[in-house]
Amino acid sequence: MVGYENLLAVVSHYGPPIKGFQSLRVKIIDMSSPVMQIVKETECPLCKDAIIQWIGFSEEGQLYTMDE
Repeated sequence: MVGYENLLAVVSHYGPPIKGFQSLRVKIIDMSSPVMQIVKETECPLCKDAIIQWIGFSEEGQLYTMDE
């Protein structure tokens, strides 16, 4: 989980691994409204047999992940 200004990004499992690839999804949520709105929900790709080491936003608001 990581935040940037009014955005919150949450990565979670959404299924079992398939052939060594993790099944992860990332939700980007706008926390500025009274009711949290999901801005984007998509897969979070990783390399085979990898785990997330870092997740963060750039200064411009671009979401990045790093796996190992």
